[in-house]
Amino acid sequence: MNPLSKTSVSEVKLTTIMVAVSLLALVGFLKVTYAQNTPPPFVILNEQATPSLTPVGVSKLTLTVEYTGGYYLYDVYFQLQPTLSCGNYTVSPGSIFIDWISPQQELTLTYLINGSLPINCQANLNVNWGGESKYSQLTSSYVNAGGSGSTSITLPIVIYGEPNIDINVNQGYLIYGSINPITLTVTNNGSGPIYNMAISIQANGAYLSPSGVSTVINYLNPGESLPLMINVVPTSTASVTLTITYSGITQSGDSVSGSSTISMSTLSVSASQVTVYPLNSTLSPGPGILEIGVRNLNPVTLYNVTIQLVSTQGLILRGNSTIMVSSIPSGGYLTLTVPVVVPLSATTASISYVLSFQLPNGYVSSGEGSLTLSIYGVANPLSVLLLNSTISPGLGELTLRVLNSASVTLYNVSLVFNSAGGLSLGGSEYNIPELPPGGSYYISVPVMTPSTTGTATISYTLYYYLTPSTYGGSITGSLPVNVISPQSILTVYPLNSTIGIGNETIPIVIRNNLGSSLSNVTFTITSAQGAYPLVTSFNIGEIQPYSARMVTVPLMVPLSAGSVVINYVLTYGVGKYVSNVNGELNLGVSSAPSVIAVVYPLNSTLNAGLGKLILGIRNNEPVPLYNLTLIFNSVNGMSITNTEYHINEVGAGGTYYLTVPAAIPSSSSSVSLSYTLMYSYAGGEGNVEGQITMSVAGLPQILITGYTIAPTVATVGTDVSISLTLVNSGPVTANNLNVTMLTSPGLEAISGRSIYLGSLGSQSLSNVAFTVLPVRPLNGSIIFIITFTDQYGQLHRIYYSVPIRVFGNSTRFAGFPGSNSSGRFFTRVFTTTASRVSGSRYGLVTYITIAVVVIIVVAVVVLALRRRGGGSEGH
Repeated sequence: MNPLSKTSVSEVKLTTIMVAVSLLALVGFLKVTYAQNTPPPFVILNEQATPSLTPVGVSKLTLTVEYTGGYYLYDVYFQLQPTLSCGNYTVSPGSIFIDWISPQQELTLTYLINGSLPINCQANLNVNWGGESKYSQLTSSYVNAGGSGSTSITLPIVIYGEPNIDINVNQGYLIYGSINPITLTVTNNGSGPIYNMAISIQANGAYLSPSGVSTVINYLNPGESLPLMINVVPTSTASVTLTITYSGITQSGDSVSGSSTISMSTLSVSASQVTVYPLNSTLSPGPGILEIGVRNLNPVTLYNVTIQLVSTQGLILRGNSTIMVSSIPSGGYLTLTVPVVVPLSATTASISYVLSFQLPNGYVSSGEGSLTLSIYGVANPLSVLLLNSTISPGLGELTLRVLNSASVTLYNVSLVFNSAGGLSLGGSEYNIPELPPGGSYYISVPVMTPSTTGTATISYTLYYYLTPSTYGGSITGSLPVNVISPQSILTVYPLNSTIGIGNETIPIVIRNNLGSSLSNVTFTITSAQGAYPLVTSFNIGEIQPYSARMVTVPLMVPLSAGSVVINYVLTYGVGKYVSNVNGELNLGVSSAPSVIAVVYPLNSTLNAGLGKLILGIRNNEPVPLYNLTLIFNSVNGMSITNTEYHINEVGAGGTYYLTVPAAIPSSSSSVSLSYTLMYSYAGGEGNVEGQITMSVAGLPQILITGYTIAPTVATVGTDVSISLTLVNSGPVTANNLNVTMLTSPGLEAISGRSIYLGSLGSQSLSNVAFTVLPVRPLNGSIIFIITFTDQYGQLHRIYYSVPIRVFGNSTRFAGFPGSNSSGRFFTRVFTTTASRVSGSRYGLVTYITIAVVVIIVVAVVVLALRRRGGGSEGH
């Protein structure tokens, strides 16, 4: 019974404890639930708004919030959420996080609201926290006092925009001495309107018209502008300062005021600062264009610029005398073109003008001035030339040439004959519609000449126009006409008074001195002295009045000619009658060359050795030379195989180049030869004798004066040094000197096989040394090749042999000299034994052979031992 009773008591105790724990848990749960449903109090202490600068933009809202609860809050989030009545606004940040809030703590919350101003609506400040804590005195720490929770506070949001006033002026300058209407633009660049805006304007350095300006603007919304027109009159050329003050009321009812200062420069503008000048200050006579430059030196733009040309002297205007342009900017210039006509005889011209323009403020200013020009005048722009001033009695014709010497075209030119001086002219007036600058016009005038000879004078007047309708002036003059006898009808003369040697041509002029044509004119050469005419008869045909024809006569003039005389007969017809004129022409001959042919060397300096002598044979005759023979009479200092050369032809003034093989010993310092050159030509035969002397250029001479071998007894395996001594016995430097060693089999080059010495001067010495290694006994020689170039770049090569005998280590020898200048020596050898070959290929072969033998022996021993071991295991 007792156990059972004990068990029941224990169960009762356990049940009691569980119930107590459950009650405690229920009490805690009720406390937590109560904490979550009772929000901590928050109070909004202050609300401050900063509007955006523009009507649509980001405004700032700052809230000051106090926490009045008794517990500490942690992980708290504040979210500002406008109600639907606010419209479409964006608030950032979405929420503000504060990790810990103490009782009675004030918080500053700043939100950015993006939207249109003004804003006047309700918003909710939603607060969420993660839990509550309290400070335990028992444990001296914070303990949990409640769970998470939230609350919401409704508050109004009122944000009004603020005005931002900007005042600008339409120009930055004023014109001194005049009323300047300017426009002030008042602009609201802010985010809110301004109401009852009072504006006052004051000026320093000027007075306003009317004096003092003030106005009131009822309202000015954001983005709107309002112009204010005022008149400013500067009192001096100093700058002017405008002070604009304003005041008004904002949308929120607050007062706002401000001021703006504008500084404006004062400019002086006058007609004297507008320069008018000619761009082409010099004009040519006749029609042309005067270019006038107009430059505005005023600091402002000029409008409605007018230039009126009021008077001219020395020229005629062809267009409008008034020129207008719409504007000329400050510092700008214009080019005006004025069509004018300048008289041919004028030398100067001037133009007076009146200039007027309008200023930017509407005022008109004016001035006057003049332009002075230079003229390239021509005293006699037209001239008349008589081309056939000599005529014969009877009916004939005068040919006149009217020449325009002016630089412009002349129009309606009229030639009027005033008197004929006893001649009967076929016309009294001739008209030329147009004559260009430098142009000519030919006029044929029939004339009847009396039988008397002498001089007749024809007087005339030329009239001309500068344009088809602008008269230019007149020129008077006279023409003398010579009347000659029939005996002076023809003139024959050579165009050149001298002629050259050889095949030449002489132009002969035949001139008709009559005023009528000559027909069937022939020119025939009857004889010639000092030359051979190749053509003797020439058919000329007709020669016009006062005209000339020219025939070209081919001649062959020999070298011996001193002068040439040509006898001729000239046949011509006048009407139906035929006449002859006999005459002669005397010509001089240009000086002939003193020597017909010249032989000269092209290479005046020869090189020693086998070479070529190049001779030039120049023909100084203007005719070819034929069958030339060149004979060398004597030759000194060289040898040639052929002493006679034949040449078929050397052209007129030409040169033939002859190559003569020659051998020149090095001992020669010069060579010479004498020659005879025989030839034939159109004027006969001839010969030339002469002598040629040429120098011989010396060459470098490289000699081996001796050699040295060390050691004197050469044995196998011992290095041997061979030294050579070189000397240049020639008169010039040897260049690119190089020594190459060719070794015999059994010798290996240690120091290299080639040594470059460069240049070796005349009478200079140089030593060169080579090292070889004998690898076996030998009896041979070493060949050395010496190469160098002379002053002409020619390569020279010399071979030199040095004997060498190599003994074995047990050699008995006798009489082995260590050096020899002759390059040859002799020795006697009784026995040779090669017991030591150090460092040679033969020693290497020996070592390899021994190594192979040792390896084979070792292999055989190893195989034998293994076989024996295998046999023992078998037992």
